[in-house]
Amino acid sequence: MAALLGVSCSPADGAGRVLAAPPADGGVAQRWSRAPSETHIRGGYVARVIDGDTIEVRIAGEFRTVRLIGIDAPEMVDESRPAECYWREAAEHTSLRLEGGRVRLELDIDKEDDDGRLLAYIWHRGNLFNRALVSRGYATVSSLRPNLRYSDLFATAQRTARASRRGMWDACFAPPKPERKPTPQPKEKRKHRKR
Repeated sequence: MAALLGVSCSPADGAGRVLAAPPADGGVAQRWSRAPSETHIRGGYVARVIDGDTIEVRIAGEFRTVRLIGIDAPEMVDESRPAECYWREAAEHTSLRLEGGRVRLELDIDKEDDDGRLLAYIWHRGNLFNRALVSRGYATVSSLRPNLRYSDLFATAQRTARASRRGMWDACFAPPKPERKPTPQPKEKRKHRKR
């Protein structure tokens, strides 16, 4: 499988180098410098975005459906059930950022899910895209064993997004606005005529 996916393991690729940089929201972001381990695939082009947390990537001439690890973006499940709140915004954000661009994929312990989708952390322009989705309120944390490499990082990003009411935390989980009482209209003064 490693050969098929183009996994990069050589020391020339800078294995083990990951840089930390403070993001604007105060959390800790991981910046990709070189492939940090043999779990990195060389990269591929995003052919299309299926939804906020699922993309199709062309890797070594083959198209693979990739599910982003550790997060869950709202989605439109099917026509028989209502769409989840903020699904359109999450899908559009992922599409605007990734579609047609080059990404690097980092695998964890489980490489595929039961549906045959590749499970990966997505690195885009030096940033961990999975974390960015959570940080901006387009996805929530969904850590499933054994793929927990960045679960603490994602949890911190979610706490910050929720506290700052970003994205879905404002649109979908905001407390209801207080109901406005109608303003009483002044009564018209009637002129009484004496008869």
